[in-house]
Amino acid sequence: MTSESAPASEAALPLPAAFSFTYSDEELDEYSALCAARFEPDDGYTFFGSIFAAIFVVGGAVLLANHLGLVSPLAMRPVLITAYVAFCAGAGAFYAMWAWRSRAARRLLLRELNSKQESWEAVFDDAGIVWRRRGTESRAAWDAVEGIGETARLVTIWMSIDYGIPIPARLFADAPARKAFVAAIRARVSAAKIAQPK
Repeated sequence: MTSESAPASEAALPLPAAFSFTYSDEELDEYSALCAARFEPDDGYTFFGSIFAAIFVVGGAVLLANHLGLVSPLAMRPVLITAYVAFCAGAGAFYAMWAWRSRAARRLLLRELNSKQESWEAVFDDAGIVWRRRGTESRAAWDAVEGIGETARLVTIWMSIDYGIPIPARLFADAPARKAFVAAIRARVSAAKIAQPK
């Protein structure tokens, strides 16, 4: 998201005071798919890209150790193999833990969202967003919002790579109303980030 100043007319766009709703199965499936897509970004700067680059770093470290006399030429091959095996094992364990944690967090959130006995409420004010259901409430300031995404079923206010506040698109009267909501959110987020102390 850019940090360019939002026009005053956009920043003044009104937001609904609140939405109250429950989720359909189709909306939950779409939200899960969106989370998974964000978890595996395709912008080129990925976990596996970093691992590929690190392979050369490990090799360079072993060569440097040989140059400094810390590893003899005869020991180069087994030391290099051992270093690569240890590195790959550690990277694999880290990725597996990261993936497990992300999937567990999404499953927990989906179970909470799928509570048919309770309705969710999203409240918007000048300070940010309040996200609540019976017995629980959380608040996020506008400058904590990472981005906002739009699909046919959902408008999702993203707070992190794998967590967002999904608003069903069916709550809006029509496509222009949904677009106006997205524009108003983006304007407030942009204004809040610009106002942050340097």
